[in-house]
Amino acid sequence: MQPLLTRIADRRAARSEATLQADIRQLLLAGDFGLIGNELDVDLEAPASGGRRIDIQVGFTVIEVKKRLQPGRTLHEAERQLAGYVRSRSQETGQRYVGILTDGASWRAYHL
Repeated sequence: MQPLLTRIADRRAARSEATLQADIRQLLLAGDFGLIGNELDVDLEAPASGGRRIDIQVGFTVIEVKKRLQPGRTLHEAERQLAGYVRSRSQETGQRYVGILTDGASWRAYHL
């Protein structure tokens, strides 16, 4: 598990967002988070409204993955994108969703 965590948190590594998404999915599946049954459904690139795709969805959590989260415009745009996904999923299902924005090293939790 430690090599996976180290790889996820390493901002210096040359990796694509898809690779980081896959590593985070693996962490969710292999980690001891107390997930059971259908909570273990960890979807990559889940369809969202408007032809968009949610990077990772697990239970009532939407995770948006970026190669690098930098303060300013990049972070603001990522937060806006994540808020749209959380709002959309909440309206579609009638359930409360939370969002996580990450680049592997920094993890930010959000709710509407």
